[in-house]
Amino acid sequence: MNKTPPPLDRIIRSVTQLASLPALHLRILEVLNNADSNLVELDTLISRDPSLTARLLRRSNSSYYGRGGTVSTVHHALTVLGFEHARDIVLSASVLSVFEKLPQSLISMKGFWEHSVLVGLLAREIGILNQLDNTEELNTAGLLHDVGRLVMIQTLPVEYHKLLLYAKAAGKPLVLVEHQHLGYTHGQVGGALFSEWGLPFSICQAAAHHHLPSAIQSNRELVEIVQLADVLAHGLQIGNSGAFHVPPFDPDTAMRLLPPDSIKQVLLTAETAVEDIMVALFAE
Repeated sequence: MNKTPPPLDRIIRSVTQLASLPALHLRILEVLNNADSNLVELDTLISRDPSLTARLLRRSNSSYYGRGGTVSTVHHALTVLGFEHARDIVLSASVLSVFEKLPQSLISMKGFWEHSVLVGLLAREIGILNQLDNTEELNTAGLLHDVGRLVMIQTLPVEYHKLLLYAKAAGKPLVLVEHQHLGYTHGQVGGALFSEWGLPFSICQAAAHHHLPSAIQSNRELVEIVQLADVLAHGLQIGNSGAFHVPPFDPDTAMRLLPPDSIKQVLLTAETAVEDIMVALFAE
């Protein structure tokens, strides 16, 4: 193991110097966050990015959202999805674009995003079950919760490979091994990066604290749901976050958010939608 790992702030600096969110996406997010957003302006901006346009149309036509291939223009997609949903699609696409060319020698990117998509879907379904209003925000928070792990793979490839092997061999949760050997975790890395990028505070909180929601007060329910979704996704063994063991969680919180009689339906709905959403996000 590297006995003197670089401090967290140096890790974040190295990433922000190499990659930032696309300027066009930042402008789109700025318009979407404006209460007086103009549909025509958004249509024009989004249409300038073919990849983003394709993702928006595929998501709006996905069977998970019940559209069945009827949406063919950005204007129509924005109308049927709403600005909040569109904002989360743009935000997700922006972050995905930064890491889409990451080498796969340490982790399967398909497996990583498959796990992340499942966590987002599960978080959304748990939010719906609890009659929450921020279900799309939960989906985005779940999708992006482990991005800090990609940062660590990118900036500490040798050291992190050793941590992956050690955690698997020792049967320990990877997040605990990270903290023990580096002094910080992938959650802290992701939260710090998202804060540096100016992403919504709730998304930063979900990344930073999804393994320990009890450490915070603001956005705590959202983070608890992301943690539970992460635990369920590991249990289903769909995709691969890099960790080989189900992370620690609070059973009482899990019971409150997801009663036993609802587990089967939530898992089934999310699991059957994974492939559909993977295509919506990644197919070209």
